[in-house]
This record gives sequence, structure tokens and C-alpha cells, in this order.
Amino acid sequence: MTTILNRYAQLHSQDVDCVQHYISQVFCPHNLTLTDTRQRLNARLYLRQGQDVAYGRLRYGAQVQIEPQPLDDFYLLQIPLSGQEQIHTAHGRFSSTSRLASIISPTQAFSMEHSLEADKLFVRIGRQGLERHYQDYFAQPVRGPLEFQPSIPLDAPDGASLRRLLDWQFAEVSDGSLFDQPRQVRQFEQTLIYALFELHQHNQPVHKTAAALPYVVRRALDFMESQAGQSITIGDIAQAAGVSVRSLYAGFREHLGVAPMARLKQMRLEAARHHLLNGGLSVTDVALACGFTHLGQFSADYRRSYGERPSETLSGLSRSRACV
Repeated sequence: MTTILNRYAQLHSQDVDCVQHYISQVFCPHNLTLTDTRQRLNARLYLRQGQDVAYGRLRYGAQVQIEPQPLDDFYLLQIPLSGQEQIHTAHGRFSSTSRLASIISPTQAFSMEHSLEADKLFVRIGRQGLERHYQDYFAQPVRGPLEFQPSIPLDAPDGASLRRLLDWQFAEVSDGSLFDQPRQVRQFEQTLIYALFELHQHNQPVHKTAAALPYVVRRALDFMESQAGQSITIGDIAQAAGVSVRSLYAGFREHLGVAPMARLKQMRLEAARHHLLNGGLSVTDVALACGFTHLGQFSADYRRSYGERPSETLSGLSRSRACV
């Protein structure tokens, strides 16, 4: 865990004014004070910016109190790796730890106190992007300011699912190659935001979602097949089918027993196997032509589905031709 985002260091300072100024640019204007003047600040900030979402890590190295202005244009999701931070909101006060994350909404007034040992991950989600994803997901506009319940129990089933997703995303953002590609960044952000809508309580009305009808699912499948080699998201598929993302998920579960993006991966793997069995292209060319941008993940998925590596399929074809 201690290596998360180490390649993306932004700040290392022991000067309170410098730290306050720099972090105000990343988040919002705030007052930063040492609660124990015998301690010395040793702040470190790591940050990797996407499109609507930024992934970061922050520790102050001292016990500090933070009095921020409202966030206004972004949501702040925070998960301590060690130590704790006291969060004060209109909903009350709670101690955020590695088992209890927090999410602060743009219109919520709040303050925080970091313990000496506090070292936290954070995700900064742009308000406009999140509200746009809400409309795509539910096929309805946001009704008033969208606010999440501030505390997220990570040892409850929904919170544990969210934590597993975040663990994978932070690992990939830190050391993987997927986040290097702009078209993959969109999918990262969309997956996280949709998970928040499904897994965590918010103040928007949630109605029972009607599953997409079979002809709508067929329309989605036709679009997926025609675009299987392109970088498409679940939002693109739902738009092509003419339904909300949530309705599309429900329709695929009811009629096919599989999620839309899982079915898209199956389509891509089937197309890749067809190309490999027929020869003429390298494994890399086949993967890219079929919409796979992470070659290691493609090889692992292919082997899981067909019991052999893509190169073995291709070399098997070569051997069979040599014997003719």
C-alpha cells in the first residue's frame, strides 16, 4: 500500500503556508492549523488527474485541523490507509478509518481533523461530470443538489464492493498502463461513478427500474457487434439502444444473464479467436483490432476462456499448416 501513486508526487513540504496554498489549488480554499505546536508538518501529496476524476494520496505527517469552504464543484471521497480523520458535517461527527470511508458533497459544510498517523487515499469527482453520469444512468435529471450520505462502512457488503473496485483502480492508476490511454480513462471514471450510485445512499429518488425489452437488448447487441473493435462505454451502448444505463443492465441480466460489458468482452474474445485461428495477424494486432488495449489482460482473459494463450492458438495454426 505504501507505494500507491508514488510515481505521481506533487508536493513535499514542511511549511504550513506552502502546504495550505498548494492544497487549496487542488481542493478548495481552507485554513490549515497544527493542533499540536510541538509537531512539525511533513506533508506529501500525490495526484493523478483524469478527465472528470482525479486519484490522489495525502498525508500531513502531523496532527492538523482543516476548516474548508464548501467544495462547490466537486465530490471528495476519502479512505484512510492508516490513522484516522475526524469528519464534522451537518449529519454529525464520525471518525473515518480504513474501515469507514467518507464522501463529502459539494454543498455540504464540513471540517476535518487528521491524526498524526493519517495517510489517506482520495478521489476528487467533478460535479458536472457526476451529474452528467447520473442523467445517463437513470435517464432523468438531478433534482436539486445531489448529496451522498457522508460515511461509507467498508465492512458492509456494498462498501466492501466499492473498496475492491477502488483498490483495483488505485493499483492500475499507480503502476498499470490502462490509465495512460484517454479512452480507458472514461471507462474508469464511469465505472466508479455508476458504482457509487448503486452502492451508496444518496438523496435522489430511486424508482424501480424496468428491464429493457428483448428488442432493445437486441438493438444493443447489434451496436456492440458493429463497434466491438472500438473503445465504447456502457453509456454509448445505452444511448444506441435508447434506454438508461440502469435499464440496460436490468435487461441484460433478465434476458441474457450477463452484464452488458461482460457480453462485449465475450464478443471481443470470440472475434480474437476467429482471427487467431485464421492467421495472418500477430497476437498484438489481433488484440488491438478486437478492442483490447491491455495485452496482458487480453492474454489472461483469453486463456481463461479457451484454456490456452493467444500465442498458442496462433502457433497451433502454424504447426497445422506446416504438416500439410
